[in-house]
Amino acid sequence: MKHTFKSLFIAFCLLLMGTAAAFAAPVEKTVIMDDSFDLSSIHTIAIAMPNYIENEKSPKLDEVIKALAQSGFDSRSVKHLTIIPYSVIAKNIQAETGKDLQTLDKNEAKSLFTAQVKKYADAYLVLTAAKDSRVVMFYDLYSAKDNKYLYSYEVIGGGQGDNNLRSYTTFNDMFYDAFAQSVKDQKKTK
Repeated sequence: MKHTFKSLFIAFCLLLMGTAAAFAAPVEKTVIMDDSFDLSSIHTIAIAMPNYIENEKSPKLDEVIKALAQSGFDSRSVKHLTIIPYSVIAKNIQAETGKDLQTLDKNEAKSLFTAQVKKYADAYLVLTAAKDSRVVMFYDLYSAKDNKYLYSYEVIGGGQGDNNLRSYTTFNDMFYDAFAQSVKDQKKTK
C-alpha cells in the first residue's frame, strides 16, 4: 500500500511539474541601450531583414517578416507609430538606386538597407531568432540616422513547441507592448 501511495504521489508531482512547465510564461528582458536617446522621438520604424534561418519545422521567412509588421500595425500600444514593412523599404530603395535587396548578397543588402533607411524611417528593427532547444527572439532597434543601437528586447519562449507563427506573433506583440511601456517610463523619468 505504501509503495502504491508513493508511486501515485510521484506520478502526481511529475504531472504537476510537467503541466506547469508546459504553460510557463515566456521570460522577457528589456534594455535601453542609449539612455540619452528619447525613444518618444521615434515616429516610424522600418522592419529590417531578420537574422533568421528557416528549417522544416519553422515558419517561412516571408511569414515571419509579415507577422512582425502586422503585429505592429495591430498593436494598440504603438498606435502612434508607423511601421514600414521590409518589402516597402526594399521597393523604394530599388526605385531610387536600381538595386534589388532581394537579389543582393546578404551583407550587401544589409549595408545598402542601413545606408538608405534614414530616408524612410526614424529607426529600424532587426529580429534575430534562435531556435535550438528553446525559441529565443531578440528585437534590436537602431537609429536610422546613425545606426546607433537604441533598444533591445529579448523573449525566451518554451521549447520547440513555440517554433510556430502563432508564438512568434505573441512574442512580437510582447515586444511592441514592452517598447510602448519603455517610452512611457522614459517620459516619466525625464
